[in-house]
Amino acid sequence: MSLDLTNLLQEKVGQTLTRYLTDQLSESPSVASRAVSLALPALLGGLLKNTGDSNKMTDLFNLVTGPRIDSNLASTTTVDSSLLDLGRGLLSNVFGDSNWLSNLLANKTGMSSNSAGNLLAAGLPLLLGTLRKQVQDQNLTQPQFVSLLSDQKSFLAKLLDGDFLNGLGLGAIGATLGKAADSLGDAAEDVVKAAVPSNGMSWLWPIIAAIGTALVVSMCTGKNYNAPVPTPAPVPAASEPAAAASKPASASVDADAGSVKYENGVMSVYFGTGKTDFDTATAKTLAAELIQKAKDGAKLGISGYNDPRGDAALNAELSKNRAKAVEAFLLAEGIAEGNLELIKPAETDGNTGSLAEDRRVDVYELK
Repeated sequence: MSLDLTNLLQEKVGQTLTRYLTDQLSESPSVASRAVSLALPALLGGLLKNTGDSNKMTDLFNLVTGPRIDSNLASTTTVDSSLLDLGRGLLSNVFGDSNWLSNLLANKTGMSSNSAGNLLAAGLPLLLGTLRKQVQDQNLTQPQFVSLLSDQKSFLAKLLDGDFLNGLGLGAIGATLGKAADSLGDAAEDVVKAAVPSNGMSWLWPIIAAIGTALVVSMCTGKNYNAPVPTPAPVPAASEPAAAASKPASASVDADAGSVKYENGVMSVYFGTGKTDFDTATAKTLAAELIQKAKDGAKLGISGYNDPRGDAALNAELSKNRAKAVEAFLLAEGIAEGNLELIKPAETDGNTGSLAEDRRVDVYELK
């Protein structure tokens, strides 16, 4: 399996950049976390968009291995003026005019454009320092380095939306790279997806199901709202059917399918109609703080919802399966089973006025 540089960057420099935003730029923790989770893959995307240009890749490899970049940057814990000055110069070299990226990052997160620009300036040297350490530790040649960058496209397609991908010149990867190809490469994260068939890909599911069964037995036991139960079961076929909708279906009904949001200490996972799969890579990145709290002993509540269309009994089961899918992901992240509690809401079918908002699971700290 290819090394996920976005995950590595989050582990190595994510906390440093988050603290910089909260402590020095006075951004809220939720905004800071969201901004870092987008800025790092966006900066990485700016590097790999030219992997097909040998001259530009030679320039990049020489930059990473040259005197301007120190591998010790990967372990930097503070952001100072010298780091920002270095980053601003590097941004100009890599992106030319990066104002569009600062403005887009600000619009996506609610932070100021100035904070977004400073985050990019601080993040790029740390990213390049991390890459240099990879080159040194693995003794990578230039072709191997380029191959490492090229392999990141599937990871970026999960973390960045079309606005970022198109702006970076990577719009094609969002259309051509499906999540099914990654499920075999990282079964620990995608084991829950094996419960949901994919049209036109039926030949894959015996393989995925076998992997999922073995992983589920070894990683987690799953539990009902009140007692232990088997791991997530296949979603009933007659769940949330558009044909029986009490609200009219629309083109935007699945606009948020599989996406993840983290605000005010709550992780909200959104699902497609009748689905229990979601973007686990983004969930891991955005909710890193909440996951760490649970690893340290905090207890988390998990509540699943469905939209009001279709059979009520099947939808109640669907909302439970969604909660169990998220629980399985959290167990796979190393959270003890005793620190997770599936809590059935008084009403699982939402009345928010948004079908996409109704189909969600909320994860929150229990006080």
